Amino acid sequence: MSFLIAVMALAAAATAEVETDCPAGGDPSIPRVRANWKTPLSPDDIRWAYPPQAAATRQGGQAMLNCAVDVDGKANDCLVVSETPAGQEFGAAALSLSPLMAFTPELRCGKPVPTRVTIPINFSPPSAPKAAGAMPELTAQLLGRRLAVAMGFGDSAEAQMVAYGNRLGGSKPIPAEQRRAVYEMIRATRPKARQVMVEAAGVILAREMSLADLEAAVAFYEGPVGKSLVRTQGALYYQADNELQSANLAVRKLLDAQFCVITGICPDETTPAAGRD
Repeated sequence: MSFLIAVMALAAAATAEVETDCPAGGDPSIPRVRANWKTPLSPDDIRWAYPPQAAATRQGGQAMLNCAVDVDGKANDCLVVSETPAGQEFGAAALSLSPLMAFTPELRCGKPVPTRVTIPINFSPPSAPKAAGAMPELTAQLLGRRLAVAMGFGDSAEAQMVAYGNRLGGSKPIPAEQRRAVYEMIRATRPKARQVMVEAAGVILAREMSLADLEAAVAFYEGPVGKSLVRTQGALYYQADNELQSANLAVRKLLDAQFCVITGICPDETTPAAGRD
């Protein structure tokens, strides 16, 4: 089933204008450049976020978001300004896309600064299903991918890419030029890694969960408690030196010590205590 997706454009265009109120270290002679799309939402992104009820009746619609864009170009604190028609969940669907949005930040006097942008997102109605029963399957796929986004699978993919970059070379030094090239590769690959992870997780969720459970889970994870839980999970796994990481390290050391006693192979290459004279 194909979806015709209308072209999206930021209401705040990337126009240049002279700025008199400069951030620290800025050059007032450099014109302001408005935030704009860095990685526009793809037709597939919008297709997978399509509201299931509207998809089932092939109802089109539009939502207008207003989002904060930070100095790294990430969208956050998004609000639904309007949605048409009302009651079809186009606003919620548009909000579910915010983790996928990537922008070039606003530049004021040559320095990136936080700003807000207005984003119209058009949902064109799906074509008629080719066979009876196709639409319920698509609805499950839509819900599965939407749940995967809300649960932060895309964020975990990006975090893994960053961790991979931080481990580059291990104990072997890498020339600065090669290291920069690898980091640029990682930066360019992160959006694709996010998409691959979200789509794979969405397939599994759609296959393993009923429609009713998918709908309930989406409502939970897109709500305030679910969002708070996802943020907390991110802190548990990716925040440096927190209690969970300390506990994992303690368990690892315990296993290493027992492995050393049983096999005589020790991480620090020392003789196990049980084998010493």
